[in-house]
Amino acid sequence: MASNTVYVQGSYVDVHDNEVVNLSIDKTGKVTVDGKPADNIASESVRSDEHLAQAIERCQEYFWGNSAYAVVFCIWRDDLKMRLTQTDFERKVEALPYQKARDYQCPAGTIANAFCHNQIYNERVDDWDVFNPLPRIIKLRNVLRNALKL
Repeated sequence: MASNTVYVQGSYVDVHDNEVVNLSIDKTGKVTVDGKPADNIASESVRSDEHLAQAIERCQEYFWGNSAYAVVFCIWRDDLKMRLTQTDFERKVEALPYQKARDYQCPAGTIANAFCHNQIYNERVDDWDVFNPLPRIIKLRNVLRNALKL
């Protein structure tokens, strides 16, 4: 499912296609989304983006190439229950607020290429161990989950 960003009274709010949100105006004239001020929702999204960027930075030593971002995508998909297309995820990863230079980038086509060459990414992250994957995949999965506090 694709994610949409809605601009509400000076804030961007991520809304998934299958979600129903209630936009309303409170007594002070501020827009609320599901009862929360829109600016609070936007700042929660920023914090989660910063958290993901920091986790990626902390795990860079375990990346073996651009295709390692497929592991990040799968954790994003399965553990965090985020619904972005592979292309949208690649754009998101490249736009994150990084504090340090990364060893590897996630250009367009990175995730699709990794999925094409390693079918394990089509499986749920929790099920990877039974498919006898490369140890580096499991190591990155575990380190990244720890960095994200999952």
